[in-house]
Amino acid sequence: MIGLPPNVPRYGWSLTMSLMTVHVLDSLSAAAIADAGYSVERAAPLAIAAGDDMVLFNATNPTTTAHSVIASISAAVAGGRLPRSRLDEAVVHVLTAKGISLCPGMRLH
Repeated sequence: MIGLPPNVPRYGWSLTMSLMTVHVLDSLSAAAIADAGYSVERAAPLAIAAGDDMVLFNATNPTTTAHSVIASISAAVAGGRLPRSRLDEAVVHVLTAKGISLCPGMRLH
């Protein structure tokens, strides 16, 4: 299975809106993840590959960290470590939960 190793506690939650469940792991900047040797940037694509739809983190400089996380996720897709289809699925889950359709007039789920 792709994702964080089993020794990293997964304290996540699910948010159900618009008949769509969005899966979210606890903050990727949690001590348990850092103690297992994972930075937020390294953990983000692993969490998405494992089935989480959104990533949460705390940062001293949120803009810089967000750009680093986006670059890490993009690199994981380009490198084949995160299937593009999984990332697309996560985006659809989040947008559907927000009531946003990429194809007006067409149901997403």
